[in-house]
Amino acid sequence: MKSSRQGMPRLFLLLGLAVVMAACSNGNDSTGGAVAPATSSASASQSAQDELKVIAYAPEKIKAGQAFNVQAPGESALWMKLDHSITGSPAAIWWDDHRLDGPVNGDVISTIVPASLYAAAGTHSLQVRLGKDGQGRKSNVVKVTVE
Repeated sequence: MKSSRQGMPRLFLLLGLAVVMAACSNGNDSTGGAVAPATSSASASQSAQDELKVIAYAPEKIKAGQAFNVQAPGESALWMKLDHSITGSPAAIWWDDHRLDGPVNGDVISTIVPASLYAAAGTHSLQVRLGKDGQGRKSNVVKVTVE
C-alpha cells in the first residue's frame, strides 16, 4: 500500500499538468475558427469518432539531455491534445516504440518521458494509441525533434 501512496503525488502532478495545458489552449484551429458544416450522415459521424487527431502537443523541440516541462522530482513531461475526449479509454502516448503511460483528462493525455529517450539528437514519432496493448484506435503521428 505504501508504494501506491508514493505514486499518488506523481499522478496528481500529471493530471494537473493535463488540466493546465488544456486550459492554456486558446481554442483556435488551423481553419481560423471556421466551423465545418454539419453532416446528416450517421456513418460520417461514427467515422469521425473512430479517428483520433492530435491537434496540439508540447514540446515540439527538445534540447538533447536537457529536462523540459519539468515536474516535481525533476522529471520531464509532454502532453497531447486530441480532437475529442478519450476519457474512460485505456490510452498511452507512444514515443517511437516506447509506450509511455499517463493520465487522461478529457481530450488531453500527458506522460513522464524517461531521460534516455531525449539523451541524443534525432527526430521521433509521437502517437496516441488506445487499448491495453496499444492495438486499438491510433492518432495521427506527430514529430518531436531532439536537437
